[in-house]
Amino acid sequence: AVKALHLFYTVKRYQLMSHLTFLSAHRHQLHVIANELYGLSMYDPDVNFTSILSLPHPDPERVHFLWGFSKDFGLSGIRVSTMYTRHPGLIEYFQQTGIYIRPTEMAQNRLQHLIDDRDYMDKQALPEIKRRMWTRHQSIKAQIEGCGGRVHPSPATVFRWLDLSSFLTSPDPQGEQELFDRLYAAGVHLMTGDSLGHPVSGWFRMVAGLEDDVHSEGMNRLVNELNAIRREQQQQQQQ
Repeated sequence: AVKALHLFYTVKRYQLMSHLTFLSAHRHQLHVIANELYGLSMYDPDVNFTSILSLPHPDPERVHFLWGFSKDFGLSGIRVSTMYTRHPGLIEYFQQTGIYIRPTEMAQNRLQHLIDDRDYMDKQALPEIKRRMWTRHQSIKAQIEGCGGRVHPSPATVFRWLDLSSFLTSPDPQGEQELFDRLYAAGVHLMTGDSLGHPVSGWFRMVAGLEDDVHSEGMNRLVNELNAIRREQQQQQQQ
């Protein structure tokens, strides 16, 4: 089985151009697949996002672009995505098989109305989403670091990776599972890094795009439980 671990790094413009030039100059006949699933969720004002579609392509037929609604718009139940490619073989394949995997007409119509309103999307919806996620990110970072944890510095997405390794009873998957069980018993459900393919024990993924009251209650429970674990660790050290 192949697991995909998303840590949400951004690739700079010169790095993208370097990859594209390498593939063209050395003629390795490799394909570049740009998954820009979080391209509209870049909330960090200090990070500039460059879409691969904005660059010149030395080998256009080997550059493919992927994007979907589920992450940028928080629509995980509406599985609608798009692929842009100039590769004749891929175009023919999806023309022949697309009829079996296409989304419902209702979903397509609703999403069309959403994205057709460019003025609303560009001036209101997307800026507001980014503003809220930036504020939420800063709040999560302050609270987790205040407990002795760490937040991975990702500049986008509705997810946050939390390094809670210092709260483990043992630095392995078993210790990670024990911490998960304890947090779950306290009313907090985080995804374990092990279940998502993270190679280091102690990392957990949380959803940061919940309603304010739900998020606030969840963070209170998480912080209280982490502080309780820290006090227990300190007591054990004193014995």
